[in-house]
Amino acid sequence: MASPLPPSVTPRCPNDWPNTIREVTGITNAAQAQITSVGHGFTSADVGNTIVMFTRVRGMLQINGLPGKILGVDGAEHFTVDVNTTRFFTYIGGGY
Repeated sequence: MASPLPPSVTPRCPNDWPNTIREVTGITNAAQAQITSVGHGFTSADVGNTIVMFTRVRGMLQINGLPGKILGVDGAEHFTVDVNTTRFFTYIGGGY
């Protein structure tokens, strides 16, 4: 019988995660996409540590379902992720 995972590697329950669902209002076509999301709440502590997922984006359909690691926080409205969107369709609107 396999032993249970030690507490140090036990994943947290998703119900314990903070609510980080934010509305996207812009995404650039770039090697490292810049995301516009007013009041996103990310800080320098999230850089290199936080992964975001995209859903319900219109226009730039290829980004839906993709994870992106936060590479930079550029104020209260913008952050950069490690998703290369140079060959994606142009962002039209919407998304979370």
